[in-house]
Amino acid sequence: LRSLPVPDPSALRDLRWSGRETRIPSIEGEASVSPPVFFSLREAAAGQADLFGFAPLENVVARGRDQAFPAKGMMVSDNFLSGLGVRPFIGRLLERGYDFAGAGTSVVLAHATWEKFFAANPAVLGQTLTLNGASFTIVGVLPRGFKGVQPGEPTEFYVPLASRSQFLYVAFDSRFHWFVRLMARLKPGGSDAQLKARLDVVFAREVG
Repeated sequence: LRSLPVPDPSALRDLRWSGRETRIPSIEGEASVSPPVFFSLREAAAGQADLFGFAPLENVVARGRDQAFPAKGMMVSDNFLSGLGVRPFIGRLLERGYDFAGAGTSVVLAHATWEKFFAANPAVLGQTLTLNGASFTIVGVLPRGFKGVQPGEPTEFYVPLASRSQFLYVAFDSRFHWFVRLMARLKPGGSDAQLKARLDVVFAREVG
């Protein structure tokens, strides 16, 4: 198994919870939480780790300038790419503020997507990519070696986990649909035990 091609991959953690919560009607396994729970956990983790979230998007119909193609993407928190330590190949990453306001209509492409469907043209920045009929503005392209965080399932585009995202089918502040998966990067001096202790307290409160 190879580590992710990011700085200090040994500091990354894949976060999951254990237990049983029968009151949650819609859940995608023990790897996911609701957006409100994610934000509470991220706040609790501050000082120990940078905690970030993502939600895979499958069977998306993408359309560039010339053709439509099926694509797999991700909705990501505003600190997802920066938390991983990924740097843009061209353009920029998704940033807090404008990119995550409202519907969040900026998109970052994987390097392979840029090469295959946009002929590796640097002028792609500022162009429109249509995803399931909604228009997104391309703001960046990621390095060739970075294919996402799901082994064997390359991610082709990244869009903001925004409050009015085109990909949300429940209210953003709903506590009853758990779909945000969690990762974290331990900060210098942070420990797994201390991080777990902080998250356990918040998680118990949120689902109690």
